[in-house]
Amino acid sequence: MNIELAFLKDLLQRWDALNGSFPQNYVCFDMEGTGLKKSEDLIIELGSCRVKDCAAEEYESMLLDWTKTPYVDPDWLEVKLEGINKYLGYKSAAQTKFTVDKLRKEGVEPDTAFRSYVEILGKADWVIGHNIIGFDLPRFSFSVAEWLGYSFEVPEEKVIDTAAIEKAKQLRISPKKNESFYAFQKRVLNAFAGKGVRYSLINYVVPTYKLDEQYGLDMTKGHTAGFDAMLIHLFIEELRGLLSSKNVKPLTDSVGGDGHG
Repeated sequence: MNIELAFLKDLLQRWDALNGSFPQNYVCFDMEGTGLKKSEDLIIELGSCRVKDCAAEEYESMLLDWTKTPYVDPDWLEVKLEGINKYLGYKSAAQTKFTVDKLRKEGVEPDTAFRSYVEILGKADWVIGHNIIGFDLPRFSFSVAEWLGYSFEVPEEKVIDTAAIEKAKQLRISPKKNESFYAFQKRVLNAFAGKGVRYSLINYVVPTYKLDEQYGLDMTKGHTAGFDAMLIHLFIEELRGLLSSKNVKPLTDSVGGDGHG
């Protein structure tokens, strides 16, 4: 028996019991940006995969055109985009390039993009992402406040972070008694990972769960927001399959423990 998978099934069963059922209608959300600093960097692409009855209805990417705003130095933007291209090429051999010209030709006004995604995420039954608690949602909320002038947050009880689930599996961290699932996810993401713990969506989850092989994916599209949102959907459905699998016996004595938390 695979101990990690058994532990993961145990964790999913615990979640399932607390929340009624594993979500069937949800939106997967991802973004790409010029860097990690909220006050300095910009979101350059938003992506979503809208799912109904466990099936993806559509996935999309929306580029943000920062070339027309007087608040962004065009030389700074060009340097930042060149840095992203080099990083993505080194990490994943992705062929997609973010360029000033591409943002200008294919992008929409940032205000329009932010309003569109406030509506998409605000209407979702569940919002799911990979490290969405630690990065994507706080970053998006910050940008909405900065550019639209009002606050927007997805309610904690509607958020699932697949990075937290995968990390919890490897570290064998279980929810504490009376701990909300959101608080559990946040605790897992903040936990020291240690050597050998890997949970990157592109470089670990996809090959580990053989998503590329199962679905014949063109992984050169990786690190574009819509495509990555679709990958998150496929991962969620893999987890659903594990939850219903009879081939992995649950570790019933682990539920309610704290593992390495």
